[in-house]
Amino acid sequence: MWCTLKKHRSVCILYCATRYNMMGHIKFCLTVLGGVLLFEDPFHVNQGVGIILTVLGVTAYAHVKVQYPLV
Repeated sequence: MWCTLKKHRSVCILYCATRYNMMGHIKFCLTVLGGVLLFEDPFHVNQGVGIILTVLGVTAYAHVKVQYPLV
């Protein structure tokens, strides 16, 4: 897996393509929810299922990264 190690305030942070991708998915979910809540866009079932699956996937990814940080 391609990763980059960056130094920030004397703490090393590992930026991976997978983490970057996960953050993009969360941003998209927040954009859809913001459109529904702020602009009263219609909310479809497939959007809800997609948001639920995305949140579950990001949660599972975070859990694995906390349990096994070097994997």
